[in-house]
Amino acid sequence: MARPADEIVVNSNPASPRVLLAEDSPVSQRIEAGLLRGLGFDVIACADGLEAVEQFQSQAFDLVLLDCQMPRMSGIEAAAAIRAHETDRELRTPIIALSASVSGEDRDRCEAVGIDYVLTKPFDQDQLWDAVMSAKE
Repeated sequence: MARPADEIVVNSNPASPRVLLAEDSPVSQRIEAGLLRGLGFDVIACADGLEAVEQFQSQAFDLVLLDCQMPRMSGIEAAAAIRAHETDRELRTPIIALSASVSGEDRDRCEAVGIDYVLTKPFDQDQLWDAVMSAKE
């Protein structure tokens, strides 16, 4: 069931909330971007954490989704870099980590770098929506 994406707007135009999606698997990236678009988001996708940090530093996003395991820079490392970049800003962008399996230790690492929610793969559109709403709180 599609929900109004404008409910999560934090940083930009409510008509087109922007999501940064970092996912190294082309298949997963296509599926996740489709789920996000189905919820009404404008999606900018990239294939690794380093590119995600570069995109975040050059554009405004309302939400960030980062796969935990990516080449060049993991999602956890990217989240830490994004939070460091935000220290000079008034707004804090919600970050959701995506992972195929999450241990208690992984959740602790995510929390330590400022990740707002950890979503376990695979997930459906309703689970994604719940994660988005939890992350923005």
